[in-house]
Amino acid sequence: SGAFNFGYDLRLAFDTSFDPDEMAEIFSANPSIIEAATFDKNNELVKYVTAGQSSEDHQTGDKPEERAVEEVAVYQRDATKPFKTPPLRKEWAGYEEGSLVVYEPITFDAGDQKEYLGFIFIRADLTQLWETVFWHIRFLAGVFLASFGVAFLISKRFQSLIADPIKSLAQKTADIYLSGDYSLRQPKTSKDEIGDLTESFNEMLDAI
Repeated sequence: SGAFNFGYDLRLAFDTSFDPDEMAEIFSANPSIIEAATFDKNNELVKYVTAGQSSEDHQTGDKPEERAVEEVAVYQRDATKPFKTPPLRKEWAGYEEGSLVVYEPITFDAGDQKEYLGFIFIRADLTQLWETVFWHIRFLAGVFLASFGVAFLISKRFQSLIADPIKSLAQKTADIYLSGDYSLRQPKTSKDEIGDLTESFNEMLDAI
């Protein structure tokens, strides 16, 4: 609405020509916009005049004679549907009937004075917004799964480094208990806490 508002505040202020093709070009650039319209300060649709030609000109083959055709400043993504005048608000934004609705005021700054000229009404669907949301959800899900996979591989590696020596020590304890041979010893394979535990285990056997 800001891009559209920028140029049309002067046209409404000085009652200059209105370009419907430019309006359609601006709003059609965003496929999520369902409909849009421009209202003047009297809450009436802004009207413009276009040149047309009468049907008699086509039938006779003579040089077309232009005639004035009055149109309203309305853009609709589906031109086959009739435009329904929305509830009139000067400035508002929110959700109505599953659509995002915006009322943007059009003002003209002339020195210290700010004149209200009308407002722009825009209704847009949320398809593009939800597509963006779902894309971010899928991206975050992919990051989570990748992080989980990396964490699983790392934990599996550390599990073997920590759990295997403890299992070996437990197995040695079981062998001594079953055989009654206290001359058996557990080999020390590292210099960390597991190695200290193994050394203490062997010292205990020496004391026995």
